[in-house]
Amino acid sequence: LPEGVTSESHVIEVVTKTDGGVEESLAITSALSKDELSMNVFPNPTSKMVTIALKDVAAEEYFSIALYDVDGKTTKVIEPNIASADLASYQIDLTTIVEKKGVYFILVKSRNRNRSQLQKVTYQ
Repeated sequence: LPEGVTSESHVIEVVTKTDGGVEESLAITSALSKDELSMNVFPNPTSKMVTIALKDVAAEEYFSIALYDVDGKTTKVIEPNIASADLASYQIDLTTIVEKKGVYFILVKSRNRNRSQLQKVTYQ
């Protein structure tokens, strides 16, 4: 295992027929250094409003917010470009966005950094 990686703390699975020109050490480093967003979506399930709360984001970071149905189709791009300060507590009224109740996915994606978070929400 690469230095600093233990079998208890990380699972890395590489399945290839050939190396395909992939630099294995670069792929492993990229997988281990993925910068995840810390995001809460609540209440879940919900009957109307849902709140998105991001933690530990840089002040100069901007995001997009989109809602997807269970088939992966974009239901609505809620915010194409919103500042991180506005995502400390951002509310969405699902009654104005979707026509029917069900399971949806909220995708919050950084516009200037390579990171995103997908969260399932049940609208009932």
